[in-house]
Amino acid sequence: MWFKGESPPRIAGIPRHQPRSLSRIAVNSPTSPVLPAQEQVTITVVIPTFNRSALLSRAIESVRRQTYPNWKLVVVDNASPDDTAAVVAEAMQRDGRIGYHRHDENIGMLANWEFAISRVDTDYFSLLCDDDYLLPDFFQAAVREIARHPEIGLCFGLTNVVDDDGKHLSVAPNEMATGYYPAGAGAAAMMTLQHPATPAIVFRTACFKAVGGFDRRSLYVADLDMILRVAFRYPVEFFEEEAACYVVHANNSFKDVTGWHPGLLNLVRNLKKLDAVEPAHVRKVFGSFSQHAVVPLFAQFLKSPIGKFNPDILLSACRCSIEMRQVSNTFLGLLLAVFRRIGWAIKWRWNHLLQIMAAMAAVLAGFRQPAQRGQDAPAKDMRRSAWVLAPFYWVGLAAFLVVFGMVEFAATYLLVKPLAKGGELLGRLRQRFLKSG
Repeated sequence: MWFKGESPPRIAGIPRHQPRSLSRIAVNSPTSPVLPAQEQVTITVVIPTFNRSALLSRAIESVRRQTYPNWKLVVVDNASPDDTAAVVAEAMQRDGRIGYHRHDENIGMLANWEFAISRVDTDYFSLLCDDDYLLPDFFQAAVREIARHPEIGLCFGLTNVVDDDGKHLSVAPNEMATGYYPAGAGAAAMMTLQHPATPAIVFRTACFKAVGGFDRRSLYVADLDMILRVAFRYPVEFFEEEAACYVVHANNSFKDVTGWHPGLLNLVRNLKKLDAVEPAHVRKVFGSFSQHAVVPLFAQFLKSPIGKFNPDILLSACRCSIEMRQVSNTFLGLLLAVFRRIGWAIKWRWNHLLQIMAAMAAVLAGFRQPAQRGQDAPAKDMRRSAWVLAPFYWVGLAAFLVVFGMVEFAATYLLVKPLAKGGELLGRLRQRFLKSG
């Protein structure tokens, strides 16, 4: 997911980072002639912003530097208390393609995103965070692919991942092959390997609206939600040009797996509502969610179950496993994670096991004969109590996974599949009856 927290502003130019070696093998890409009159395609860029005038200025300038001229920019200001209005007014004087809207009061980040996208009135649009920026040839490459494959729901290029100082960290997607992906195949490839960053994507507006548009109930995975819904229903194109720079801040608000929840549950439900979707592609996406968003969360919980986790987040992760029918896979993944953790502890940190045993012994000794308490006694007692309570949390989670895993197995192999086969048999009998009649 590609959400970031606030960061001190940095005024900088727009560097052209060195691309990685494009040694990936492109998937089968049907060739079509480049259609004439590409200049008729207009792309709307929307920038939702709040209190980041310096970074916003860089983002606006990156749009103005596009080599493709047919674009319009809409900046939606979430009632910023800084000089955002003055920065945008100056940009509007220099370029008539820039528009501005300011809310009277702060309506929240996701509501501002939703409102910004609602301002799109062209056939294609791009969503740009105020702290990210585009690279000059992005729209030119996107329009080329749109002309070649007008049926695509979205297209995207490479994203340079950089830090606050502009240092190049990585490239995304870094394993997915460039080329044309049929409906559903692109979504599966994105989640099996790595999904594209939002600022490097151009959406087809009609396709975006057809799958339900922006859903803020998905919270911090709302952008991934809309990407996947479009990629499930429509073909997508991944071109190899560098498109944008995504800035990773030190206080990134999506720095661990807890950021997936509880929005992931709504994302899963949205995907399940889609019609005419290949089940194999859905299983791949749900398997990736289980591997990267649910199992690591449970593993973190087992490692430190006391005081660090919101029960609603854990409950949401459990519901996700049930909705995705990934309880058994989650259990196996968590079991492997526990075995890896135990093996690592025995091989490299065996003293941790001794510390646990010593803590348990100290707690038991404290129950028998209270020790002399110092100033740090309450904190020590809390840590010891945590280790005493931890096994109960672990057993509870294991029981949930086992019970619902068995229910999932029984529902799939004893109910769903027999019913499906029974339906097929009844269909054949009906056809024979109609033929004989």
